[in-house]
Amino acid sequence: MNKKTVFVFIIIILIVAIPISQYLQTNEKNNIKPSEPTVKITDFVVDNQWSYLGGLVFDRSFNLTIENKGADNMTDLELKVKVYSNNSEVQVGNYFVGTYENGTITQPLGAYEVMEFRGTLMTHVGDDAYGLNFASNETSVIAMVLLNNTVLDERPLT
Repeated sequence: MNKKTVFVFIIIILIVAIPISQYLQTNEKNNIKPSEPTVKITDFVVDNQWSYLGGLVFDRSFNLTIENKGADNMTDLELKVKVYSNNSEVQVGNYFVGTYENGTITQPLGAYEVMEFRGTLMTHVGDDAYGLNFASNETSVIAMVLLNNTVLDERPLT
């Protein structure tokens, strides 16, 4: 083949290959789904008994550890601890160090980062939670991590 024929052949290949390549790249980008949140609770521990704070107030401390197993930083994660007795939710105050009042974490959870949160469950004498034995079969305590009101993970106290 002479140089002119080779040159024309290369130009034809480029004219055909470039649009095909662009089409494949665009199609691939459109099929990429955002990564699913992969925040998991890795540990959840609650003190064995209620502690007297003063007046009519009692509390129980807890530790909750979460891990971001994904490649993206997570923001606006919300933490909750719920108490159930005989399959009905019992109202308790649950307060976390490192979160806003509603339980939203104040700083992003980085990719592959682990964060530990200390917190407190609070109740008053006469409330339904007062005196509950967390080790009984009638009572369950569940920690949750939420994003936009969607539960990403939950872990019962064992």
